[in-house]
Amino acid sequence: IKYLGIWLMARCSTIKEDNYVKLVLEIKKDLQKWGRLSMLGRIATIKTNILPRILFLFQTSPIKLDKKLFNELNKITMKFIWSGKKSENYKIINAEVDLDSPPGNYTIK
Repeated sequence: IKYLGIWLMARCSTIKEDNYVKLVLEIKKDLQKWGRLSMLGRIATIKTNILPRILFLFQTSPIKLDKKLFNELNKITMKFIWSGKKSENYKIINAEVDLDSPPGNYTIK
């Protein structure tokens, strides 16, 4: 069942695949379409389109995520903002994941 844009399943084990993995694929596809923007346009796209979609999903489905997802999102956004140029020294999404805390307890700086 899809409710407010979130896929809800009887098994909690598939929530990540049904929501987060699909969102990452959608973001990759969308960013490929918008590749010919100026740097300010690319930053505005991340701030107004990509981050709200990510944050909405984080807020509505508080499941335990690993750092791999945050690293993937960081890699995608950096590659988009810097147009594929070297971007190892720059970060937008820095996720702190405390594995001992309750699920859904993340900090994005």
